[in-house]
Amino acid sequence: MHSWIETQNEGWIRFAFDQFGVPYTYINEQQIKAPGFLEKFDVVVYPHVSASVQQLVNGRPMTGPPVPWKKSALTPHLGLWDQTDDMRPGMGYDGVAALKRFVERGGLLLVEGNTSRAAVDLGFNPTVTASEPRNLRVRGSILRAQLGTPSPITYGYDQATFPVYFNQTPLLNVAAPDTSGRLDAFSPAVVQQMQEMRARAVVSFHSRADSLLISGLLVSGDELARKAAVVDAPVGRGHVVLFAIRPMWRWGTQGTFAMVLNAMGHWNHLDAPLGVSAPKGAALATGEAVPLDVGAGTNGH
Repeated sequence: MHSWIETQNEGWIRFAFDQFGVPYTYINEQQIKAPGFLEKFDVVVYPHVSASVQQLVNGRPMTGPPVPWKKSALTPHLGLWDQTDDMRPGMGYDGVAALKRFVERGGLLLVEGNTSRAAVDLGFNPTVTASEPRNLRVRGSILRAQLGTPSPITYGYDQATFPVYFNQTPLLNVAAPDTSGRLDAFSPAVVQQMQEMRARAVVSFHSRADSLLISGLLVSGDELARKAAVVDAPVGRGHVVLFAIRPMWRWGTQGTFAMVLNAMGHWNHLDAPLGVSAPKGAALATGEAVPLDVGAGTNGH
């Protein structure tokens, strides 16, 4: 799924999908509010957009005439992959509601960078929050991350630490379990359901600030240490997988490509029992074969 605000960042994910032969459908934010539009998809990939959550929802100011992006006598080269009568509108609150219904009925929404922040700010799962950096400066650096809660997302990652690419935000936090005793008033079945709906940090940034940086700029790394890098957040019967990192950035982060492909390939198996370690070398080869239809960026496939 792309935004009309920009297409450069999602274009690199389209390129990766094309190279790997991943079938997908190119959709835009304005379409998803249509009744039943998302029903045919199992996975929606919503790549990073250089915009705030307000811009993603509301789009550009609705002033002046419409701004079309479509094939015409004046612009015969446009409209090959997608087109709109007006690039200004965003997904709107109807689109947000449609995305949430899609996840609640069992779909997977995969977000990264600013779209991860949008999923947090829109309240898809209240156990995931985002904090604002104070003095942190990390503009496109290679950092050391570490495995967290076992998940199909990290099948095949058999090293405790590995490099990831990160660019300043978002700083994701996963709420710690409630050990205050307040849950004792609830029935065990309710407590169990609450625990199952808790987000989990599948990958975190290294716990020591002085071990974070591999290459690039890093100032005030203590603000980033132990923050969640990849989060699996259950929502209803589905999941939102939030990447604080940029796992498919410009074809250069191939070490983290598999986490995206694992999440997509196991879209309806992300509730694998917690505490069960993934078998070594199991990336893209674990779990039964399941049908997959992805709403994401495309070159017309």
